Amino acid sequence: MHYGGLTRPSQTASSQISELGKDVHWFTGTSLPCLSIFKPISFEGGIPESESPTNRYNPKNYWWRIEKFHRLFQTNYQKYIESFSEERDELQMEIIRRAREVKENESPAELTKWAFEREKELVEKWEKKIVEGKYSLVYGIRWKKVNERAGI
Repeated sequence: MHYGGLTRPSQTASSQISELGKDVHWFTGTSLPCLSIFKPISFEGGIPESESPTNRYNPKNYWWRIEKFHRLFQTNYQKYIESFSEERDELQMEIIRRAREVKENESPAELTKWAFEREKELVEKWEKKIVEGKYSLVYGIRWKKVNERAGI
């Protein structure tokens, strides 16, 4: 669910898909599934290289790093979503293929780390491409308040 100002004051915190019987769990770990990559996560390994989240922006926390990107993307969503979705889908398929072909010498934690690194590369590439747009007036006022509270 996307944040919608006064009418929808919340948003998705993460999305999960579990392949029952296969012990495979896929998480976005992010607020907008439409911009996110599902990554295979082992419960033992957790999220690589991330500090614990709080309600304040922290660039060392995975959720907040991606959240900042999502908020930038939303300012010009219609302009970029089609081409971004193509790249996101290609990466998602690459991750799924690798997860299905995991070799005995690769641990689930290594696969998870690799998937997070590939997603980070995609996000960094798109952060450089996106020209920040503007929200509608009322929606923009609400986002400004939300960002200020978060320290963005």
